[in-house]
Amino acid sequence: MDEKTTKDVKAEDFGMGDDAQAQGQPQAPKINNYARDIKPSAQTSTEKPQVDPKDNPPPVTSNTQPAQSSQSTASATPTNSSPSPSTSATTSSPQATGKTIGQVKSGKTLPPPMDPAKKKKVVLGCLGGFGSIMLIFLGIAFLFISQSDETTTNPIAKLLNLNQASFINGLITFIHLIFILVSLTVFVFTMVGVFKASMAKKDDKDAKRAGLKMSMISGIILVIVFFVWAFVYFYLDGKRINVQTADIAPIITEPEDTLNLTAPVDIRFDASNVPVDQRKFQIISYDWNFGDKSTGTSQIVSHTFEEKGRYDVVLKVTKIDKKTGEETVDSYTVIVSIQNEALSAIIEADPQSGPAPLKVKLDGGKSEDPDGTIKTYEWDLDEDGEFDDGTGKTVEKEFTKIGKYKVSLRVVSSTEEFDIAEKEIIVEQAKLPEAKIEITDNPTAFTTGVEYIFKSASTSPNGSIEKYEWDFGDGSKPEATKTVSHTFTKEGTFDVTLKVIDEKEEEAQTLMSITVGSPQGTPKAKIETDPVYTAGTINLEGEVPFIVAFDASGSTDSDNNIVDYAWDFDDDAKNDKFSAKTTYTFTLEGTYTVRLSVTDADENVGTASVIIKVKAQGIKANLQADKIEGSIPLTVKFDASGSSYQNGQITSYQWDFGDGGKPKVGSAKISHKYTEIGTYTAAVTAIGGDNSRSTAQIIITVREIPLTACFVSVFEEGKAPLKTTFDPGCSTGTAVKYFWDFGDGQNSTEVNPTHVYESAGDYTATLEIADADNTVSSASLKITVTAE
Repeated sequence: MDEKTTKDVKAEDFGMGDDAQAQGQPQAPKINNYARDIKPSAQTSTEKPQVDPKDNPPPVTSNTQPAQSSQSTASATPTNSSPSPSTSATTSSPQATGKTIGQVKSGKTLPPPMDPAKKKKVVLGCLGGFGSIMLIFLGIAFLFISQSDETTTNPIAKLLNLNQASFINGLITFIHLIFILVSLTVFVFTMVGVFKASMAKKDDKDAKRAGLKMSMISGIILVIVFFVWAFVYFYLDGKRINVQTADIAPIITEPEDTLNLTAPVDIRFDASNVPVDQRKFQIISYDWNFGDKSTGTSQIVSHTFEEKGRYDVVLKVTKIDKKTGEETVDSYTVIVSIQNEALSAIIEADPQSGPAPLKVKLDGGKSEDPDGTIKTYEWDLDEDGEFDDGTGKTVEKEFTKIGKYKVSLRVVSSTEEFDIAEKEIIVEQAKLPEAKIEITDNPTAFTTGVEYIFKSASTSPNGSIEKYEWDFGDGSKPEATKTVSHTFTKEGTFDVTLKVIDEKEEEAQTLMSITVGSPQGTPKAKIETDPVYTAGTINLEGEVPFIVAFDASGSTDSDNNIVDYAWDFDDDAKNDKFSAKTTYTFTLEGTYTVRLSVTDADENVGTASVIIKVKAQGIKANLQADKIEGSIPLTVKFDASGSSYQNGQITSYQWDFGDGGKPKVGSAKISHKYTEIGTYTAAVTAIGGDNSRSTAQIIITVREIPLTACFVSVFEEGKAPLKTTFDPGCSTGTAVKYFWDFGDGQNSTEVNPTHVYESAGDYTATLEIADADNTVSSASLKITVTAE
C-alpha cells in the first residue's frame, strides 16, 4: 500500500470525506463513527455530489439485506466522499465488508435497530398482559369479597394468618390501588396524545390527527374507568367489615370504676360502643335494667343508686338485619357495687323567704346516717365558716336586714364522718298592702239617685286587711266596711278614696274619679237578693224553707222619680208586695220566677226578674264534741245525732278522725283517743237510705302534756345522818334532763338519786327538769334532819 492509499484509508477511518478537504473546512476526527458505512466502490461515483453534509448525514448501513432495503432512500443518495480506486479494489478493507473500523478491530457486529412497528407491538403486548393479570386478580378478589362475611374465615386469610376483617378490607384497599394505577396510566396516555397534537407542525396534519385520536381514545377509557371505579367503590364500601377495638368496652361508665362506691351515687351509662355493624344491622331499642327495679330505654342514660348492695346492670340491644328482617338481641352487663351509704345533712327552713324582719326556724331533723347514728348537729348562721352558732336538731334565727343569707348545718356521725348542708334564706323588703276598688256591674256611666255597690279587692302580703275607710268625696259620711253601697245625690265629679290597713298596721290608699250625671228615660229595675243572686247565673237555689230577702232600691230612673215597686213571687201574675225591700219565704218545692215592676211618676215602667229554684230539704250532717282541745292522750266524745233528713232516713255515719286512721262506719255517737300531738280535722258524713250524703267537720287540737316537776322523798325528816331517796315519778311531760339541788351544797343529775344529810338542820331539796326544747319546770320539798 502506497502513501496515498494509506492516507485515504486513514481519512475514511476518521470520517473525513473529500468534500471536507475540497472545501477547506477542517473537521474534528470522529472515532468509531458507527453512523457512517462506506459503500462499495461499485456504488460510488467519481463526481462529488453537491450535498451539504449537515442536511443529509450519512445513513447507518450494514451488510444485511433487510437493513439495506429499509434504508433504500439513503443508499440511493451519493456519499460525501469519493473513495480511491485502490480502496475499492481492496477486498479486505472495512468499506468492502460494510463494517466500521471499530467493528473490524473488535471483531463484533452491532445488532440492527428495531423496527418501530415491532416496538409498538411489544409495548402493547406488555400492557395487554399486565391488564389481563389485573383483570384476573380483580375477578378473584371480587369473588372472595362477594362470598365472605364477618362470621366466616377465608382459607387464604387463614393460610396468611389474617383475620377475616383484615383480609377482606385489605383486598378492598388493593382493588382501589389497582384502579388508581390504571387511572394514572390512562391519564398519562391522554396527556401524551395532547402533547403530540400540540407539538406537531402546522402542516403535519397526520401527526396532529394521530395525537388527537390517541388523546380522545385514552380520555374515553379514563371516563369509563372512573364510572366503573365509582360503582365498585359503593359496592365494596358495603362489604367492609368493622374491626372492633379490643380495649374499648361496649358500655362506657362515668365514673369509670363502678365498684366499691358510696351511695347515693349517679352513674352515667353510654352504649355508643356496642359492637353492632351499622351497615348490616339497624338497632331497634336499648333496654336497661339497673338491678334495683329501675329501667331505662335510651342509648345514654344516667341512674342514681340510693342503697348499698350489688347491682348487675344489664343492657339488651335489639337489632334487625337489614336484608332478612330477622331480629336478634345482644346482652351486655356492668357490675355496680355500693359498699356504703353516705351521711346526709338536710336543712328545712320555715319560712325560707319573706320580708324583714324575718324569723326563721331551721330544722335538721331529717338528716340521716344509714350506716350509723348522728352524734352532733352544729350550725353556722353568720357565714363565718365556724359551726358555733347553735347545736341541736332545731335552731331559730331572726334576720333583720334585707339580703340573701347562707346558713349551714354540719352533722357528725358516731364514726366521726360528717356532712355539710346549706340553705339560702332570702330576706325581702317589707311590702305594703295594695288598695283596689271594684264596682258591681262595672257601670259605664253614673247618674244621681242610683245606688252603686263599691267593693274592696285590696290585698296585703302581710296578711289580711283589717280596716277599710271609704270617702266618696261628695260630703257624705265615710264608710268602714269592705263592701258599701252609695248613691250620689248631686251631679259632678267626685274622688272616691279607699284606704286600707292590714294586720301589721301597714296602710295603702287608692283613688277613683267618678263623674255623676242626671238620669233620663224609663226606670231601670234592678233586683238584689240575700242570699246573693249573681248576675249571669241561671237561678238562685235553696232548700225548703228558703228565705230570700229582695231589694229593688238599686233601680234607677232618669228623672229620679220612681213612685212604685211591685213584686210577684209565686208567678201567678198578681203582685204580692209593694216596697223597695221585702222578704219572702218559699215553703214548697219548685221553680219560681220572681218579677219586679218599677214605675216612675210619668207612668214609665221598668221590669226585672230572677229565677228561684226551691229544693226539698236534703240530708244535713251536724257534729258536736264534748271537748275540742286538750293534752295528749286526748279522748273526745263525738255526737252526730243532731243530723237530719226531712224527706228520708239517715242509715249510717262515716267517721274520719283526721289522724291517719282509715274512715269507719259507726253510730251517731262515738269516742276517739288521740295519741299524738297535733291539730286534726274530725269529720262525719251522714248517709241516707238513698245514698245521699252530707258532711260536717270540727277541729280538734291535741297539745303535749305540760312539763311539771314533782317528786317525793322516802324520808322527809329523821335523825342525822339521814339517808333518803328521791323519786320524780309524779312529774308530767317528757323530761330529758334532771338537776337536783339537795340544799346542803350537794347536787345530782340522776333520775332517782340517793342522798345522805350528814348534819342536823332544815334543807330545801329542789328538782329542775327540762324537755328537748329546754322548757324547764321545778319543784321543792323541805327535808328536816334532827340531831342524833
